[in-house]
Amino acid sequence: MKRKAAAATLAALMGITIMSAVPAHADEAGETPSESESQEAIEEVTPEVFDNLHEDIVVSGTDATATIDPGDQTEPTTVALESSSSSIEVDPADGTAVTMSLVQATGAEAPAEITNDGTLFVDHTSGISSTAVVKEDGSVQVVSTIAEGTTTQEIPYEFEAAGLSHIQESDDGALFLRAADGTLLGGVAPAWAKDANGVEVPTHYEVTGTQVVQVVEHTAGDFQYPIVADPFWGTNLFDYVRWINGVHVMKPSGWNRAIRLGAVNTPHSPNIGLSIIMADGWNEFANKSPARYNINHSTRQQYYCHAMYGVDVLTNPTWDLEPYRPALAKENWHEVFRHGCNWSKPNGDK
Repeated sequence: MKRKAAAATLAALMGITIMSAVPAHADEAGETPSESESQEAIEEVTPEVFDNLHEDIVVSGTDATATIDPGDQTEPTTVALESSSSSIEVDPADGTAVTMSLVQATGAEAPAEITNDGTLFVDHTSGISSTAVVKEDGSVQVVSTIAEGTTTQEIPYEFEAAGLSHIQESDDGALFLRAADGTLLGGVAPAWAKDANGVEVPTHYEVTGTQVVQVVEHTAGDFQYPIVADPFWGTNLFDYVRWINGVHVMKPSGWNRAIRLGAVNTPHSPNIGLSIIMADGWNEFANKSPARYNINHSTRQQYYCHAMYGVDVLTNPTWDLEPYRPALAKENWHEVFRHGCNWSKPNGDK
């Protein structure tokens, strides 16, 4: 699956209180997979989950913290895992902190725990356990393991962020955390689930307020256990936006790169990721820029060029938008890529 290969971010917003886990509804279930059983199942079915993990997670008792430095003397993004609240908080420098809480089962045999390697393991709901890992770019992936004999099909999560108004559902299963004015605070890629043989299991999200429930319809077919399922989430699209020597300089976040690599695309909406970068990414840039008065038609064209053709998904440079470049005539738009979005004349020439 493209988005897991991309394995990016979903991080960011400011001033949030970590939530306490809400008891999940008890249901008949098989024995909840242990931490080692869950890891074994994930490694067997979706081993890429454990690729590119953050190597410097600091574990302190019931907490773990990862620090991601975006460079350019910008304050780092922090990812905090707390076993006491079964929660993950991503707090970027240029954004608002977002917390995702894994709703722990009523009567769970053991509390959530931070493992020695800095993952969060939770007895999530009846017969289902979850493992949260932090990637080197600051993204977070939460993978749940469903045991044989489990009748529970619902895996609940709670989101909280300063200013969070509602969670918007797209026609293709992606979710978008929105402020009252429509600002994008974060997102969740379409749900996925696979059985022990790699067969896809029908799954979708249901949203009530700020709670998201992943429904995994594993009792509706002849699937092999254990089954693994994943909500992939993230937040701001740029690590920073600067005004340096007359140039808008911005650094795409890991979540941004993941989206452009296909993290939220579906067969029915192959361009949904591009539309997010074009619309919400542009709004984020415009709102964060310290030189809004120097945003013109040319900078918008340059922005669209980077969004459509940028190769930073591999090299991770900045996007540099120069207001002094002339705006292109519509008929010359196809010329932009050959100059790396850096044209000097209205016809696209240098």
